[in-house]
Amino acid sequence: MEEQHDRALAEFDEIENAVGEPRILRGTFYQGPRLLTRVAHGLAGRPEHERLAESHLSQVQLHRTYFAWSDAILHGREGNTAQANAAAAEALELSRGLGLPRYLGLRLVGPCALKDGWGAPLEWLREAEEHFHAEQVPAVAAACRAVLREAGAPQQRRRRDHETVPAELRKAGVTVREYEVLRLVVERFGNAEIAERLFLSPRTVERHVGSLKARTGCQSRADLIAHARPLIGG
Repeated sequence: MEEQHDRALAEFDEIENAVGEPRILRGTFYQGPRLLTRVAHGLAGRPEHERLAESHLSQVQLHRTYFAWSDAILHGREGNTAQANAAAAEALELSRGLGLPRYLGLRLVGPCALKDGWGAPLEWLREAEEHFHAEQVPAVAAACRAVLREAGAPQQRRRRDHETVPAELRKAGVTVREYEVLRLVVERFGNAEIAERLFLSPRTVERHVGSLKARTGCQSRADLIAHARPLIGG
Protein backbone atom coordinates (compact mmCIF):
# COMPACT_ATOMS: atom_id res chain seq x y z
CA MET A 1 0.00 0.00 0.00
CA GLU A 2 3.05 2.25 0.14
CA GLU A 3 4.36 1.07 -3.26
CA GLN A 4 7.52 -0.22 -1.56
CA HIS A 5 7.56 -3.48 -3.49
CA ASP A 6 11.16 -4.44 -2.72
CA ARG A 7 10.50 -4.11 1.00
CA ALA A 8 7.24 -6.04 0.67
CA LEU A 9 9.00 -8.88 -1.13
CA ALA A 10 11.72 -8.99 1.50
CA GLU A 11 9.14 -9.22 4.29
CA PHE A 12 7.19 -11.87 2.38
CA ASP A 13 10.41 -13.88 2.14
CA GLU A 14 10.97 -13.56 5.89
CA ILE A 15 7.51 -14.99 6.48
CA GLU A 16 8.10 -17.78 3.96
CA ASN A 17 11.32 -18.76 5.75
CA ALA A 18 9.66 -18.66 9.17
CA VAL A 19 6.54 -20.63 8.31
CA GLY A 20 7.14 -24.32 7.73
CA GLU A 21 4.58 -26.44 9.44
CA PRO A 22 1.50 -27.34 7.37
CA ARG A 23 -0.68 -26.62 10.40
CA ILE A 24 0.56 -23.03 10.40
CA LEU A 25 0.64 -22.81 6.61
CA ARG A 26 -3.08 -23.45 6.30
CA GLY A 27 -3.86 -20.59 8.64
CA THR A 28 -1.91 -17.87 6.84
CA PHE A 29 -2.90 -15.62 3.97
CA TYR A 30 0.35 -14.24 2.64
CA GLN A 31 1.01 -16.78 -0.12
CA GLY A 32 -1.43 -15.37 -2.68
CA PRO A 33 -0.25 -11.74 -2.47
CA ARG A 34 3.36 -12.92 -2.33
CA LEU A 35 3.00 -14.98 -5.50
CA LEU A 36 1.28 -12.17 -7.41
CA THR A 37 3.93 -9.64 -6.36
CA ARG A 38 6.74 -12.02 -7.36
CA VAL A 39 5.13 -12.86 -10.70
CA ALA A 40 4.41 -9.21 -11.48
CA HIS A 41 8.08 -8.37 -10.88
CA GLY A 42 9.37 -11.30 -12.91
CA LEU A 43 10.69 -13.21 -9.89
CA ALA A 44 8.41 -16.23 -10.14
CA GLY A 45 7.32 -18.34 -13.09
CA ARG A 46 5.04 -21.17 -13.99
CA PRO A 47 6.55 -23.82 -11.63
CA GLU A 48 6.00 -21.71 -8.51
CA HIS A 49 2.50 -20.81 -9.63
CA GLU A 50 1.54 -24.42 -10.31
CA ARG A 51 2.94 -25.60 -6.99
CA LEU A 52 0.71 -23.21 -5.07
CA ALA A 53 -2.33 -23.35 -7.37
CA GLU A 54 -2.43 -27.15 -7.03
CA SER A 55 -2.02 -27.12 -3.24
CA HIS A 56 -4.66 -27.03 -0.52
CA LEU A 57 -4.43 -23.22 -0.66
CA SER A 58 -6.59 -23.25 -3.78
CA GLN A 59 -9.54 -24.08 -1.51
CA VAL A 60 -9.48 -20.48 -0.26
CA GLN A 61 -11.21 -17.93 -2.50
CA LEU A 62 -8.77 -15.18 -1.55
CA HIS A 63 -5.82 -17.29 -2.70
CA ARG A 64 -7.62 -18.44 -5.85
CA THR A 65 -8.08 -14.80 -6.82
CA TYR A 66 -4.37 -14.03 -6.51
CA PHE A 67 -3.50 -17.30 -8.28
CA ALA A 68 -5.79 -16.36 -11.19
CA TRP A 69 -4.20 -12.92 -11.48
CA SER A 70 -0.74 -14.53 -11.48
CA ASP A 71 -1.84 -17.06 -14.09
CA ALA A 72 -3.07 -14.22 -16.30
CA ILE A 73 0.30 -12.44 -16.16
CA LEU A 74 2.19 -15.64 -16.95
CA HIS A 75 -0.04 -16.46 -19.92
CA GLY A 76 0.41 -12.90 -21.18
CA ARG A 77 4.19 -13.26 -21.04
CA GLU A 78 3.95 -16.60 -22.81
CA GLY A 79 1.97 -15.01 -25.64
CA ASN A 80 -1.24 -16.84 -24.78
CA THR A 81 -3.62 -13.90 -25.07
CA ALA A 82 -6.86 -15.88 -24.91
CA GLN A 83 -5.74 -17.77 -21.80
CA ALA A 84 -4.52 -14.53 -20.19
CA ASN A 85 -7.91 -12.91 -20.76
CA ALA A 86 -9.71 -15.98 -19.42
CA ALA A 87 -7.59 -16.03 -16.26
CA ALA A 88 -8.17 -12.30 -15.74
CA ALA A 89 -11.92 -12.82 -16.16
CA GLU A 90 -11.77 -15.55 -13.53
CA ALA A 91 -9.89 -13.24 -11.15
CA LEU A 92 -12.41 -10.46 -11.67
CA GLU A 93 -15.29 -12.83 -10.97
CA LEU A 94 -13.63 -14.36 -7.89
CA SER A 95 -12.76 -10.94 -6.48
CA ARG A 96 -16.29 -9.52 -6.50
CA GLY A 97 -16.84 -8.07 -3.05
CA LEU A 98 -13.39 -9.02 -1.76
CA GLY A 99 -11.89 -5.53 -1.93
CA LEU A 100 -8.10 -5.65 -1.79
CA PRO A 101 -7.58 -8.86 -3.83
CA ARG A 102 -9.44 -7.17 -6.68
CA TYR A 103 -7.87 -3.74 -6.61
CA LEU A 104 -4.33 -4.76 -5.74
CA GLY A 105 -4.65 -7.28 -8.56
CA LEU A 106 -5.74 -4.57 -10.98
CA ARG A 107 -2.81 -2.39 -9.90
CA LEU A 108 -0.17 -5.10 -10.34
CA VAL A 109 -1.63 -6.80 -13.41
CA GLY A 110 -2.40 -3.60 -15.33
CA PRO A 111 1.20 -2.69 -16.26
CA CYS A 112 1.96 -6.31 -17.22
CA ALA A 113 -1.09 -6.51 -19.48
CA LEU A 114 -0.20 -3.14 -20.99
CA LYS A 115 3.33 -4.29 -21.75
CA ASP A 116 2.35 -7.66 -23.23
CA GLY A 117 -0.74 -6.45 -25.11
CA TRP A 118 -3.71 -8.25 -23.62
CA GLY A 119 -6.73 -7.56 -21.43
CA ALA A 120 -8.12 -4.12 -20.64
CA PRO A 121 -5.24 -2.57 -18.66
CA LEU A 122 -6.30 1.08 -18.98
CA GLU A 123 -9.78 0.27 -17.70
CA TRP A 124 -8.33 -1.84 -14.88
CA LEU A 125 -5.87 0.85 -13.80
CA ARG A 126 -8.59 3.51 -13.83
CA GLU A 127 -10.75 1.30 -11.62
CA ALA A 128 -7.85 0.70 -9.23
CA GLU A 129 -6.97 4.40 -9.15
CA GLU A 130 -10.58 5.28 -8.40
CA HIS A 131 -10.71 2.80 -5.52
CA PHE A 132 -7.41 3.75 -3.90
CA HIS A 133 -8.14 7.46 -4.28
CA ALA A 134 -11.51 6.99 -2.54
CA GLU A 135 -9.89 4.88 0.18
CA GLN A 136 -7.20 7.56 0.69
CA VAL A 137 -4.27 5.34 -0.27
CA PRO A 138 -2.33 8.01 -2.19
CA ALA A 139 0.79 6.04 -3.11
CA VAL A 140 -1.10 3.36 -5.01
CA ALA A 141 -3.51 5.85 -6.61
CA ALA A 142 -0.54 7.93 -7.78
CA ALA A 143 1.21 4.82 -9.15
CA CYS A 144 -1.88 3.96 -11.19
CA ARG A 145 -2.02 7.50 -12.58
CA ALA A 146 1.67 7.35 -13.46
CA VAL A 147 1.22 4.17 -15.50
CA LEU A 148 -1.82 5.65 -17.25
CA ARG A 149 0.09 8.85 -18.01
CA GLU A 150 3.06 6.90 -19.40
CA ALA A 151 0.66 4.91 -21.59
CA GLY A 152 -0.69 8.15 -23.02
CA ALA A 153 -4.16 7.66 -21.57
CA PRO A 154 -6.21 10.86 -21.14
CA GLN A 155 -5.77 12.22 -17.65
CA GLN A 156 -8.71 13.63 -15.76
CA ARG A 157 -8.10 16.45 -13.34
CA ARG A 158 -9.89 15.85 -10.06
CA ARG A 159 -12.26 18.65 -9.23
CA ARG A 160 -14.01 19.10 -5.91
CA ASP A 161 -17.23 17.70 -7.37
CA HIS A 162 -15.52 14.70 -9.02
CA GLU A 163 -17.61 12.27 -6.95
CA THR A 164 -20.80 13.61 -8.56
CA VAL A 165 -19.91 11.61 -11.68
CA PRO A 166 -21.47 8.13 -11.45
CA ALA A 167 -18.93 5.42 -10.65
CA GLU A 168 -19.29 3.56 -13.95
CA LEU A 169 -18.66 6.76 -15.90
CA ARG A 170 -15.70 7.69 -13.69
CA LYS A 171 -14.29 4.23 -14.35
CA ALA A 172 -14.55 4.93 -18.09
CA GLY A 173 -12.56 8.16 -17.57
CA VAL A 174 -15.42 10.66 -17.91
CA THR A 175 -14.43 14.03 -16.46
CA VAL A 176 -16.64 16.38 -14.47
CA ARG A 177 -16.96 18.75 -17.44
CA GLU A 178 -17.80 15.88 -19.79
CA TYR A 179 -20.44 14.73 -17.33
CA GLU A 180 -21.99 18.21 -17.32
CA VAL A 181 -22.20 17.99 -21.11
CA LEU A 182 -23.55 14.44 -20.96
CA ARG A 183 -26.42 15.40 -18.66
CA LEU A 184 -27.58 17.97 -21.21
CA VAL A 185 -27.10 15.53 -24.09
CA VAL A 186 -29.38 13.10 -22.27
CA GLU A 187 -31.95 15.91 -21.97
CA ARG A 188 -31.69 16.12 -25.78
CA PHE A 189 -30.22 19.58 -26.03
CA GLY A 190 -28.25 20.30 -29.20
CA ASN A 191 -24.58 21.28 -29.17
CA ALA A 192 -25.35 24.99 -29.62
CA GLU A 193 -27.79 24.96 -26.69
CA ILE A 194 -25.31 23.07 -24.49
CA ALA A 195 -22.59 25.54 -25.41
CA GLU A 196 -24.80 28.45 -24.41
CA ARG A 197 -25.77 26.88 -21.07
CA LEU A 198 -22.21 25.90 -20.11
CA PHE A 199 -20.49 28.98 -21.57
CA LEU A 200 -18.50 26.88 -24.03
CA SER A 201 -17.99 27.07 -27.77
CA PRO A 202 -20.01 24.65 -29.93
CA ARG A 203 -16.73 23.17 -31.17
CA THR A 204 -15.68 22.41 -27.58
CA VAL A 205 -19.03 20.75 -26.91
CA GLU A 206 -18.63 18.70 -30.08
CA ARG A 207 -15.22 17.58 -28.86
CA HIS A 208 -16.65 16.58 -25.47
CA VAL A 209 -19.45 14.60 -27.10
CA GLY A 210 -16.91 12.81 -29.29
CA SER A 211 -14.83 11.98 -26.22
CA LEU A 212 -17.91 10.68 -24.40
CA LYS A 213 -18.74 8.38 -27.31
CA ALA A 214 -15.18 7.05 -27.35
CA ARG A 215 -15.06 6.49 -23.58
CA THR A 216 -18.40 4.67 -23.50
CA GLY A 217 -18.00 2.78 -26.78
CA CYS A 218 -21.12 4.37 -28.26
CA GLN A 219 -21.35 4.90 -32.02
CA SER A 220 -24.03 7.59 -32.13
CA ARG A 221 -25.59 10.29 -30.01
CA ALA A 222 -28.71 8.14 -29.61
CA ASP A 223 -26.59 5.25 -28.35
CA LEU A 224 -24.88 7.61 -25.91
CA ILE A 225 -28.23 8.81 -24.55
CA ALA A 226 -29.51 5.24 -24.16
CA HIS A 227 -26.29 4.22 -22.40
CA ALA A 228 -26.10 7.18 -20.05
CA ARG A 229 -29.74 7.71 -19.04
CA PRO A 230 -29.95 4.79 -16.55
CA LEU A 231 -26.57 5.79 -15.09
CA ILE A 232 -27.49 9.40 -14.33
CA GLY A 233 -31.24 9.03 -13.78
CA GLY A 234 -34.05 10.91 -15.47
